Amino acid sequence: MLRLDLRNSERFKLDFLFVFFMEIAYVVGPYTGVMNYITLDNINNARNFGEELKEMGFIVEIPHDNYKISNWFGPENKKFMKEKLEILKKCDLAVAIDGWEYDFYNLKEKKVCEENKIPFYASLKELIANYDFKDK
Repeated sequence: MLRLDLRNSERFKLDFLFVFFMEIAYVVGPYTGVMNYITLDNINNARNFGEELKEMGFIVEIPHDNYKISNWFGPENKKFMKEKLEILKKCDLAVAIDGWEYDFYNLKEKKVCEENKIPFYASLKELIANYDFKDK
């Protein structure tokens, strides 16, 4: 069997260093809606927001992508919310989508950020105004 040792590859080293020094941005935003189509809109908004953050050089965690809509009202909901908060604790910063402040779970996410000293940006505009992109 032929085995390649990629650790000696210059390309691998550059890619590893690039990813190693990138920060992980967690997307905070409303998920559920009164109707399923509102929930789908919220998921699409989070994905689009995540794409903007990727273009800015972040690795992006979009919790909206980690859950099935059909399970929202089931017992899995509490488990999902707990897992989501644990993932947030491993991220470098959190950035919120418009409307986040009206969602109970988003307020919990903000509190977790405060408790764990994770920078929380209430909007993309706030991120752009206050984040130090020069050091990254």
